[in-house]
Amino acid sequence: MASTPALLNLALAHHRDGDLGAAQTLYQQVLAADPAQADALHLSGMLLHQQGRSAQGRALIERAVALAPGVAVYHANLGLVLQALSQVDAAHQSLLRAIDLDPLSPDAYQHLGVLLTASGQPAEAVGWLQQALARQPDLAEAHAQLGHVWVALGRHALARDSFERVCRLRPQQAEAHNNLACALAAMGQPEQALVCLRQALALKPDFAIAMSNLAGNLTRAGQAREALGWARQAVAADPALDAAWKHLGQALQHSGAVAEAQIAFDRCLALNSADASHRLNRALCLLLQGDYAQGWAEYECRLAMADYRPLAAPPRCPVWQGEALAGRSLRVMAEQGLGDTLQFVRYVPLLQAAGARVVLQCQAPLLRLLQGLPGADQVVDVEAQAPDTDFAVSLMSLPHRLGTTLADVPARLPCLQPPLAEVLHWRRVLADLQDGPRIGLAWQGSREHPADAYRSMPLTTLDALADLPGLHFVSLQRERPAEPAGRLAARLVDRTAGLRDMADLAGLIANLDLVISVDTSVCHLAGSMARPVWVLLHAGPDFRWLMGREDSPWYPTARLFRQRQLGDWPELVARLAQALAGLWRQPPGPGPAGH
Repeated sequence: MASTPALLNLALAHHRDGDLGAAQTLYQQVLAADPAQADALHLSGMLLHQQGRSAQGRALIERAVALAPGVAVYHANLGLVLQALSQVDAAHQSLLRAIDLDPLSPDAYQHLGVLLTASGQPAEAVGWLQQALARQPDLAEAHAQLGHVWVALGRHALARDSFERVCRLRPQQAEAHNNLACALAAMGQPEQALVCLRQALALKPDFAIAMSNLAGNLTRAGQAREALGWARQAVAADPALDAAWKHLGQALQHSGAVAEAQIAFDRCLALNSADASHRLNRALCLLLQGDYAQGWAEYECRLAMADYRPLAAPPRCPVWQGEALAGRSLRVMAEQGLGDTLQFVRYVPLLQAAGARVVLQCQAPLLRLLQGLPGADQVVDVEAQAPDTDFAVSLMSLPHRLGTTLADVPARLPCLQPPLAEVLHWRRVLADLQDGPRIGLAWQGSREHPADAYRSMPLTTLDALADLPGLHFVSLQRERPAEPAGRLAARLVDRTAGLRDMADLAGLIANLDLVISVDTSVCHLAGSMARPVWVLLHAGPDFRWLMGREDSPWYPTARLFRQRQLGDWPELVARLAQALAGLWRQPPGPGPAGH
């Protein structure tokens, strides 16, 4: 019969190779011959832990510790098992004991870093992981864990560095490339992230998490069609992965398949009801389909999300839940983009009509314009300290608080008028454009918007409009992206250097015959001024535009042009050019509006 050391060596070889059954049989042989063999107790306990039987494994490892209390690795691995059993304090003590016994070994330092991270103390984990790496600089597991810690702390550049080191040390490890992709995506480097994710899947073709992440990155990059394929593969590979269903829903929604997207988001919630982002995605689907009764209520979940970043300081007074407002003061806080504020300030007059004294907080570019908003007793910068009020409410909660349905969207427009001085100023600026209609154009939204890859287009995409004679095309693009010049660029009148804020832009729009805009603040401004506006929408637009309509209950003067296929702007622009040609063959209508 083989000696105990030989049996242990053979068992450990099987253990390392993943043949747990053979290893367990050999450990049992050793223990049958010598029940006090500490190494066999320790290793057999770790094997049970790996099989999901951590409580039984703990008992064996504790016996090994009792027999040989000076062996550091026993204490280190006991710490791992105790952590799995949620015995955090005991695990912490075991790992510290392992470090006392063997200060040069990196393992306990690494395990302690893992323990602190898992128990919500990532900042405290950094030093222990760095100690592990000081003792063994090529310890890939410690670099990987440190990368996860940097992610938890929002230090994405440091996370990238850690994960890059893991990729160099373990180039065939698919998980390392996936982790690096996540860090790169968080740093705003989507192209590099896509490369890493494709590498991860080349190494591990059935890697559901990498498929899901690839789908999410492709969707954000404007490639929802390819994203759909990867998301479907991800949910097939792991039907319990809620992130895969989330990315499937997002790709479907951007593609215009909103009902199918809602089914995917319902599945997300069934799998992980604690993730508020799933509820928010579902709310946006409901709103897009016109289900305002349920959609506005569920949209409130955004206020409780961990990554929700309000523009205004949190109120010191109660949040308004619909209480009577007569004789009370109410602070209304803008919370998202300029277009959102422009769309929803229409509720302010309704609040004043209910008896409230309204203090409106808005973004700085809107201050001058909204000083004249009916119903606003005071307008202050969203970053300034607001006066004390009886209640406060987020602007985009007002449709829910006031019970807005499709049948009663408040659309008595204009609710916004530019200052007369700006209207007269821009009338003088455009005085040389008297021999034809003036058409304002906005073709790009904010690049920070999550859907910008879908809603924006290059100016060259509008070149078909250059073939229409007799029209003056006026740029409303306050920030012109660097892009190739096209035929329309040669005809574009650009006076945007004189635009200081949205009051200026409103004065300019008041002197135009028509505004044509992608889904950005420009179309909301024109619509709120009751100016004619044509809105160019991608196949799966933002929730406010609904689906399948050429009109908008929010903006009676708007006409909607929708992509018939995702990404097909040229076909939409061809219809747009035809509509423009037909409009201006008619007898001329009234001139630009003034005050």
